[in-house]
Order: sequence, then C-alpha cells, then structure tokens
Amino acid sequence: MAGKIKKTISKTAQAPLSPTDRVEDTYSPYTDQFFADMATKIAVTFPYEEFAAYHGCSPSHLAGAMSALVLAPLSDPTFTQHRDRNMSIAQYGQHMITTWSAHFEQVLLTTSGKANKRSRLRPSASTAPSPPGSPPLSSDVPLQSAKDVAEGKPTS
Repeated sequence: MAGKIKKTISKTAQAPLSPTDRVEDTYSPYTDQFFADMATKIAVTFPYEEFAAYHGCSPSHLAGAMSALVLAPLSDPTFTQHRDRNMSIAQYGQHMITTWSAHFEQVLLTTSGKANKRSRLRPSASTAPSPPGSPPLSSDVPLQSAKDVAEGKPTS
C-alpha cells in the first residue's frame, strides 16, 4: 500500500490546535506514528520535480535535503543528529511544537498593533512566480501578518 497513510481515530473528538494552544500532558496526538504518517504524506505529495526546477537543482539534491531536514527527523528513530538519543520522535516533535508555539506567541506580541508587518514565519514571496498554468509554489501564496493569523483572517 505505497502512498497510503494509516488512519487512526481518536476515541474523543479533538478540535484542531492553534499555534498558541497549550497541549495538556494527559493526551497528545503527537505519537511516533503521527510523525511517520506526516513524513509519508509529505514524501508522496511534494512536487519534487517542479520545486527542483524552480530552484535550479536536481530532484536528487532536493530529495537529499528533504530527507535530512524533514523525512528522517519525522520518521527514522535512528536519526538523532539534532536530538537526545534517548528522546523518541514523538517527544522530539512535541518539543519542537512547543518551541515553535513559544516563538509564534513572541512574534504575535512583537507584531501586535503593526498591521503592515509581514509574518516572519514564512519566507518572502519570490520575484519570479510559477509559470502560467502550473500549480503555485508556496512563494506565490500571499503572506499574512502574524496579527492576521492570530485573528483567524483568511489569506488574501
């Protein structure tokens, strides 16, 4: 079943977490399987050839970068370059989510009241958009300010 992601259902319905929600110690959806499934979904759906062509590199170079920065940290328990060897993928993922949430809160505090401030959570839009008729790359998607994200405003 290549490309299929194992679907697990929680016994209790959970509302989606926002970046500033605190995750309770009693339950976490962030299991090793959660992160392995995330890595599989990313690997199967990512537009490798389009992205590589857009950035002037080979798909194999992109695959190496993707494996090192995204796939291995999410799914390979033997890949411990940036975490304590005794820490599971789920613990590492939870730690990174908590670290990012704290950063996001700080960005919100820093940018509150500054409507024109761009979010630093995503890179600036590229000056070269995707070719006509091709799906947009993330650099073609309009950015939102951190304040707009916090207020739940839709992307313009």
